[in-house]
Amino acid sequence: NYCFAAERFKDFGFWRVPTPEELAGRDWSQYYWFMHVPGLMRFGSEHVLAWISALTGIKSLGVFMPVIIGFGLVQLFAAAGLTLHHGRWRRRALLGAALLAVSPLFMLGMLYQLIAQVGGLALLLAATAFLTARLPATRRRLIPHIAVLSLVGAALAIFYPEVTAFAVLTVLLVGAVEFIRHRTFPTARLGLVMYGIVGVIVLLRHNILSYLFTILYQFGSGFRTVDLSLSLFPY
Repeated sequence: NYCFAAERFKDFGFWRVPTPEELAGRDWSQYYWFMHVPGLMRFGSEHVLAWISALTGIKSLGVFMPVIIGFGLVQLFAAAGLTLHHGRWRRRALLGAALLAVSPLFMLGMLYQLIAQVGGLALLLAATAFLTARLPATRRRLIPHIAVLSLVGAALAIFYPEVTAFAVLTVLLVGAVEFIRHRTFPTARLGLVMYGIVGVIVLLRHNILSYLFTILYQFGSGFRTVDLSLSLFPY
């Protein structure tokens, strides 16, 4: 599924309507136009596959596993970065990355070829690391943090929007802890969140619709009856 869609993205524009001849059997990848254009489903991993395939000259099926392993490495480094959010806890960061690397579900995600989930969780960890990091005292020095958070947040929104709530809940919890400890309202962190959301909206533009529809569809499908004996990923 991912590789077929990536081949369409590599050779055609996002909005390009398939022809009847292609749908009749000339190019089966054109059927994914219905999934991403009228269906408004997330498409981030397919775009990355198409990009790597175009750069290397290798078909998407040939680059899929190297790409998902690369996303797994990004996930490990993002977890280490999240551990380092309060200082140079290098040993703790190394331990955290090592524990994640030997986690059975971490390896299972790559073996099951869940590329959107593997890359999406990497982006979630990175966004959470930026949201919970130590912040500068002045607003001007906060601008680089906002820019990077906006970029990572927008990527997460088109890659794996189902987990964005976890980043928001985490920063709210961190803000509450800071308020209890210091007895002052965490203005800088609130500003980072608000301006970051604005930056994500500016970068996504019309893809906000895809972000919202994917969340609604996935939540709706999650309440349907699933036959666990037929499911490849019933967790």
